[in-house]
Amino acid sequence: MLKEYQLNAFKNVRLLNQEPFIVAENDFLELKFSSEVYSIDNIIVTIKNGKKQSNFRLIDGVLKVPNEFIFAGELEITVNLIAKNEVAKIWSCEKILIKEIENGYNAVEYATDIENAISEQKKEIESISQKINELTKSHNELVDTLIELKGE
Repeated sequence: MLKEYQLNAFKNVRLLNQEPFIVAENDFLELKFSSEVYSIDNIIVTIKNGKKQSNFRLIDGVLKVPNEFIFAGELEITVNLIAKNEVAKIWSCEKILIKEIENGYNAVEYATDIENAISEQKKEIESISQKINELTKSHNELVDTLIELKGE
């Protein structure tokens, strides 16, 4: 599974394709980094999941994430641009949530997972608002009817 990041002037980077994806147990996850501005030849990528953390160099702009990092948890990715043996720029890539499922792992970009939850909550709020409006209308009609009856 190949996922791509575009490194730019901003410090935070998201995957180019926001769709959830599955990494099977015998499959692998490759992260491709590119930039229109920065040289990717001098990049060191730090990957962390749980207590496991390691630094890697890119090969032709691609990092094959070792299988020992593909387990349930949050895959944290930090990209360091090295110039003259010093860190010149740091990018924080959006965390990838890895969920354990039968026959493999389900990797979902963390923000996508949160956006889906927010979307569901918005639908619930809209439904509750409709019910409140209906109840308010019924209440107002009942009040009008009571006022009419009291006036007679």
